[in-house]
Amino acid sequence: MAIEQVIQEYRAYMQARPREMVSEHADLRRRLTERNCLYKGQPFPMFMMPHFISREQHRLLQRACQNLVSAVEKVTDLYFGDPAFAASFGLSEGERVLMEIPPRLSRKIVLCRPDGFLAGDGLSFIEINADSPAGMVDGDILSEEFFKLSPVEDIRRRHTVEPERMKERYLTVLLAKWREFGGTAAPHIGIVDWDEVQPRTEFYLLAEFFEAHGYPARVGDPRALEFRGGKLWLGDFRIDLMVRRVITRELAEKLDQVKGLLAAAREGAVCIVNPFRSKLASFKGIFKVLTDPEHRHLFDREEQEVIDRHIPWTRQVSPGRVDFHGERLEMEQLLSRHKTRLVLKPTHGYAGKDVFVGADASDAEWSDVIARSLSGQANYIVQEFVPIPEAEFPAFDPELVFVPKKVNINPFVLDGAYAGCMSRVSDSSIINLARGGGQQPTFVCA
Repeated sequence: MAIEQVIQEYRAYMQARPREMVSEHADLRRRLTERNCLYKGQPFPMFMMPHFISREQHRLLQRACQNLVSAVEKVTDLYFGDPAFAASFGLSEGERVLMEIPPRLSRKIVLCRPDGFLAGDGLSFIEINADSPAGMVDGDILSEEFFKLSPVEDIRRRHTVEPERMKERYLTVLLAKWREFGGTAAPHIGIVDWDEVQPRTEFYLLAEFFEAHGYPARVGDPRALEFRGGKLWLGDFRIDLMVRRVITRELAEKLDQVKGLLAAAREGAVCIVNPFRSKLASFKGIFKVLTDPEHRHLFDREEQEVIDRHIPWTRQVSPGRVDFHGERLEMEQLLSRHKTRLVLKPTHGYAGKDVFVGADASDAEWSDVIARSLSGQANYIVQEFVPIPEAEFPAFDPELVFVPKKVNINPFVLDGAYAGCMSRVSDSSIINLARGGGQQPTFVCA
């Protein structure tokens, strides 16, 4: 069964009922608002069509994710055994302090979200978000509400359609980590990030979900945490298991303001997921290690196959010569000669900030970031550009129209195993909500 057929049927259903679709779209936005599935105070940005993938694509994602994460875990191990390699991560003094806190868990990466592009049987991952990835709870709400749409119900009459749901698996893994940590009684769960971080609705939705399953939960600021009596406290609420939403880099900049959390972590008084060490996997240069022949011996056969097939060529921007598909060039020469084939990303960036796609960047922008990187004023990696799949999605302006969008795929990996995914769409080559994108639930079809 071709996914193109499902998409055509979905589109034809909508186009045959344009007025009804306008009304149904308004109703969908209302339901999202009622469920607090919000972004910046508005219904979560989306287009009223799931991202459909086939069973074959689903299996491809599962295998690739499992082997990618196992390979990345091996790379992060080098930080603790090779001082020269550790220095290449370019961590701040505060981040190095956090890396020294033992997590008391077997994995540094409990939860992560590789981001990439899926087109037919082609899958490429361009980065991995392992510090504090978000989106599971909102993603599940979108899946549940999209599953009720009349075009989806119509498709289900002829095809098997399976939504991807993630938060139940997340809770299962959190509890497994709590037991691995040594916990026995039902944990009290704290969801921790700065009070000023927005949006926060997903934090409260997650707390409600934990509470509904019998686990007391609160949302709090790391600066409000206290270590007393051998426990970590948020006011009068004891935190046994901490869901860390605060970004490691930001925490490292305010170590003097989070002494209670640091003391509890050092004493092993709280189980933290993700551990601070997951930050190592979000280092953009990790893909440089994966794709550099010098490190190939680290990986088993399956991991090597996944790297070869699904990870684009990536290197650190620094003076010297590099091999690029048979050419041996000075870094500056490579960046100038192959601008349209390359992307520049800050080594420790996130949310698409300060990323330059060569084909879209002006010559002045490109030259500036090259000069700053090669002189040591900035820290960037260079990655081979991966063609971005496009598809048409329904929009209402105010009538129903179908508009082309760039599409990425964002699978979640929990405890080393694929746990579901979401997709994002945008007009921009840098696809995220902060740049005006939309989030789509992913449905598996057969």
